[in-house]
Amino acid sequence: MLRWQLIILLFFTGIGTAARADDVSCPTLTTAVQVAACPSDEELRVTFVGYCSDDARGYDLADRDTCVDYESYRRRKNIALWEVGDKFQGYLSCDLPADLVRQLKPAGIAVKTQGTVTRVVCSYPRDIVFVHRTREQCQVEGSGNCEADPSACRASCGK
Repeated sequence: MLRWQLIILLFFTGIGTAARADDVSCPTLTTAVQVAACPSDEELRVTFVGYCSDDARGYDLADRDTCVDYESYRRRKNIALWEVGDKFQGYLSCDLPADLVRQLKPAGIAVKTQGTVTRVVCSYPRDIVFVHRTREQCQVEGSGNCEADPSACRASCGK
């Protein structure tokens, strides 16, 4: 009899844990780490020719500025993947010094859903964005503007 009671207790404990909401907070970037290498200038020049020589680029209304010249292309494509902890990722310009990136504090938070994936989007000064992807449903706590109080950049996520 004790064995069945233990199984039932474990079953209901598991359900209670799965249904509870988790807070997701926008991280400070003090522990941000660049996890991918920046492209070399040679790589950028080669991909500029390949990407921007495609005739379809001239008709792409959403992306007209990328192929104006090499410098425009370089500003857009000279990026590398960064991570904060095991939740947040972002693509940052390789022209930004790492020390500057690590000093930035969150300024805003938003939640965007695409199909079954929810994106918790944390914005920082200098147009920097870090994203946490989850299959849970999330909702921003408060107004989403947390420039005055970075600790207020939170979302509640649950099943």
